[in-house]
Amino acid sequence: MLLYYHYAPIEDVTGIIQHQQNLCEKLQLKGRIRVAFEGINGCLSGAIDDIHQYIDAFENDPVYASLNAKGNVHWKIGYPNTDSSVPLQRQQFDKLSVKMTKEVVSLNLPSEEMEIVKSVAPGIHLQPIDFHKMLQNESQDEIILLDVRNVYETQIGHFDYHNSEGAVDSAIDPCTRSYADFAAWCKRNIERLKGDKSNAKPKKILMYCTGGVRCERASQYVKSLLLAENETEMAGNVFQLYGGIQNYMDTLGANGTLFRGKNFVYDNRIAVGSEVIGSCVVCAGSFDDYSHQIRCTKCRMLLLGN
Repeated sequence: MLLYYHYAPIEDVTGIIQHQQNLCEKLQLKGRIRVAFEGINGCLSGAIDDIHQYIDAFENDPVYASLNAKGNVHWKIGYPNTDSSVPLQRQQFDKLSVKMTKEVVSLNLPSEEMEIVKSVAPGIHLQPIDFHKMLQNESQDEIILLDVRNVYETQIGHFDYHNSEGAVDSAIDPCTRSYADFAAWCKRNIERLKGDKSNAKPKKILMYCTGGVRCERASQYVKSLLLAENETEMAGNVFQLYGGIQNYMDTLGANGTLFRGKNFVYDNRIAVGSEVIGSCVVCAGSFDDYSHQIRCTKCRMLLLGN
């Protein structure tokens, strides 16, 4: 399984889509690729040798020269989840979809507001080890840990850390149904994001998501709100976990991490990890299996139950 994203101007979106379609068909790769004028986002499955050939083509084929991908894309390679209730053969994609999209990921903002957000640099990338050390060693009075994912994702996995009183605390969960709800939550909670002003130093905002792509735009948005509030110093203290939870789990392994539960993924594996922290919506028993695809009949959000 290959997951990646890359923000870079793409002038010939139609040409890139056609080349991606041909390349994936040639290598027998299946999955989803979304191409926008601002970049590309992909999730593919196939034989490991074919995935490496895809990466080599993306980095070295003259067609993609303007994207400057080599050394600037974090290629996340995953493997079938043997702990999942989903059979191994069903964890692979069964078809290929390469399409044009308006944005790599969308906060669903008005165009004028979106232009302001795009003018702000994303949050500072933190490698998994640095992110881990910051959660372990920094004074928790100086950190705001913000989960950028949706509520059905946070219900089965999240980061924990020890607060200033020594008790275990969890990341702030906006409880959004979709990524497009994140901006409205930030506006309603701007004072919470600005933190306690009794401290001499401004707080650091640490953001994370599944693989990093949502944090790129979300961190820009948070910084734009802080700048609008004249919180210039704090806007410079917005960080994001580079490569997301998947990169963190791959780097630190199963032991010693501060992430509890499973990492919800947007492919047929559904979730990666082995610890169960979710609970059934009916009986409240320990349960985190979304493979049954139970959804709310009104909003269609995934629910834990069978």
